[in-house]
Amino acid sequence: MPFRTVRGILFTNRMKYALALAAVILFAAAPLQTHADMIWFKDAPQDSIATARVIQNVTRRQRFFGRLNKKGDVDYFTFHAKQGTLLHLSLETPAADGKFNPDLTLFGPGLPAPKEDPTINIGTTNGAIIAHTQTNRDHRYDQYLFTTFYEGPTITDTAPKNTTYAIAIRNPRGGVGRYVLHIGTRTSFRWDELLQEIVGMLKGLLRLY
Repeated sequence: MPFRTVRGILFTNRMKYALALAAVILFAAAPLQTHADMIWFKDAPQDSIATARVIQNVTRRQRFFGRLNKKGDVDYFTFHAKQGTLLHLSLETPAADGKFNPDLTLFGPGLPAPKEDPTINIGTTNGAIIAHTQTNRDHRYDQYLFTTFYEGPTITDTAPKNTTYAIAIRNPRGGVGRYVLHIGTRTSFRWDELLQEIVGMLKGLLRLY
């Protein structure tokens, strides 16, 4: 069995591989504890409430990668929140996608009546908050994903009831492109959550490139 001896310690190949893997995990996890976003990958159709991606723990900072693939496409997410829970949602789009300007809609019981036509079926008893992408958008470079993103619409509110809410991402102007949905504000994670983050980051890089 191949080995090396360093200051009296016997290192087999298996031990070296294990140490290398541990070093990679620790190296990746250190900045993630500061960056503090769990990254998830859109791996299934989310084109209706019935097939919506269910978000677990809406207070934890997470981001979801998705794509509107065709004119009229709408992606849905749902989550449960207790009354008084702070809800923070925002969108970003890769700069490489140019003038892709999706809208963000939060709808559910107890929210105010929409001030405009939501252009989607929100239900007869639900209210809605609709946020649009601004014309002059700031941008930022994400050093973990090696990508420049344009800022999109943001919604910050508190849940008026203890119930299930829904998020819709759409572009009524008909453009198609990729987006990143940011959720939550909590930034403390367990180690198993950080490992999920590492896997999610790799999937996010694959989606972006």
